[in-house]
Amino acid sequence: MVTSLVSLDLETTGLSIYMDQITQVGVVLERVDNDGIILSTDTFASYVKCTKAISEGAKKVTGITEETLVNSCDFQQCFRDIISFLNTKCDKDDVRILVSYNGHRFDLPVLVAEVMRCGDGDPAAMLRRLKLDRSIDLLPTVKETYDYSKLPANKFGRASMKLGDVYRAVCGRSIIDAHDALADSKATLVVLHDDSLWPSLADTSRCIPAASLFNSCIDRIKSKTTKASTCSSHTIASFLGNKRKRDVL
Repeated sequence: MVTSLVSLDLETTGLSIYMDQITQVGVVLERVDNDGIILSTDTFASYVKCTKAISEGAKKVTGITEETLVNSCDFQQCFRDIISFLNTKCDKDDVRILVSYNGHRFDLPVLVAEVMRCGDGDPAAMLRRLKLDRSIDLLPTVKETYDYSKLPANKFGRASMKLGDVYRAVCGRSIIDAHDALADSKATLVVLHDDSLWPSLADTSRCIPAASLFNSCIDRIKSKTTKASTCSSHTIASFLGNKRKRDVL
């Protein structure tokens, strides 16, 4: 059996999973056999044109500005390109595992929110086109299993769980072009291959069904944007105002 590890990282206009939009997508596809031997590695990267202003904080961290995105594709085209990339590079019998770092709390909800803005179709059906079997977020695994003595302290005096710090602890160097989506996707796979974290792929409590995760994100976003008791009418209007007038994917 061949496993396709799909490492995903996103850069965004800000930190809200409900309101902010994607500005860059980075994917690293690594196909490995049952012995963990890497059979092939391919990459996909794209800037994404957004309709929301990029926050000053995001510009400072990523270096991405509105000018960067002038000639970029929109999210709908980017999503199609990701599907095409995966279908071209993966064999039909591969098990596809989505790998991310803090992805279950941020990147994947942001991705789902973008899909939900694309049209009136079923977002779960759109996401199934990625053909992802399972998903693992390395951050909770690092928190539970990694040797904290290898990590620098953050400003609160606790071990820093930032991807860059964990990456440095694993391989002894900093991420080149950190906060670039493709660079961070590559770094995430390096962290996964650490001997203390690699076995987590076989742990069903950590590596969960992708469909369940996406459905949970969909329900969370719908709840946030439709219940007046949990968000303001301004927030609802802002989300719906961001809904992009596109054809269904």
